[in-house]
Amino acid sequence: MFSDRSFLLEVKTFAVVPLLVLALSSPWGSGRRGELFVAWSVDDPSLRTQIAALSPTVSPDEARQVAYTAYMTGRELHREWRVAWLPGIQNFLVNIGKRKGGLCFQWATELLIRLDALKLQTLELHWAESTDVASKQVPSATKSN
Repeated sequence: MFSDRSFLLEVKTFAVVPLLVLALSSPWGSGRRGELFVAWSVDDPSLRTQIAALSPTVSPDEARQVAYTAYMTGRELHREWRVAWLPGIQNFLVNIGKRKGGLCFQWATELLIRLDALKLQTLELHWAESTDVASKQVPSATKSN
């Protein structure tokens, strides 16, 4: 009925098509999706602008420092933790001990430590978390009084 070659082709097609659909529907394609914001470089002007827009008292230099630190922290941890493409896979790998880090709270903790080391004067760092499974733990920055 079916040759081994045609069956293998069907299996490969079955495996490749879902990956293409995921890649083409990626939230990173447009740079924005809902509240998601993606910085494309260490000196992303949109990221600096959004940080500076938190308050008229935010120093442009501090906005630049925060943007740089946030971007570089993500890049450095991605390399150090050998992050998998899908978060669920990364979580699985961390939980079975195959990756050193990459869970949401670990990203947030590392970022907050690095931002705190900047000793910011016009931005104030806050930590928020929830016990709700659907919620995310994220550090945030607001203006200083």
